[in-house]
Amino acid sequence: MKTLNFKYKNDYYLNILSALLFVILVLVLIVIFKYVDTMINKLLFILLAFIFANIALVILGKIVGIVNGKITLDKHSFIYETLNNEYTINYNEIEYISREIYTDNTDFIKKENYSYIIKIKNAGYFVFKYYDDSLLEVIEELLDKAKQKIMD
Repeated sequence: MKTLNFKYKNDYYLNILSALLFVILVLVLIVIFKYVDTMINKLLFILLAFIFANIALVILGKIVGIVNGKITLDKHSFIYETLNNEYTINYNEIEYISREIYTDNTDFIKKENYSYIIKIKNAGYFVFKYYDDSLLEVIEELLDKAKQKIMD
């Protein structure tokens, strides 16, 4: 048995952080409208609140949006462990592994990035968004074990 640890981007925790920052921003905007006197000062504080919220989202998103994964490779199957669940999947149940390009907007500047989709026969799929080369190592091992090629 071979255990591989990897990192990937996960939008679930980033979405929770975004919602929390949005609620905080709305509360700050209510305070600004209620307690700031002049229109110029209101506009200035609103602009500063939006800038601060976006900077906080980018900085905290880099911390919260990266998830550690763990895959244990066996002779006939692999075990994928998440924070809450553990999945045991036979290699012959992998329908395909594909790579797709998506626009990553979790930084100050949007850029193209890759996501890897592992489709399981009659069971759904896993999506792993590229963060570093540890994910590529896991994908290559799965491709070797499942005797498949990556679909672009």
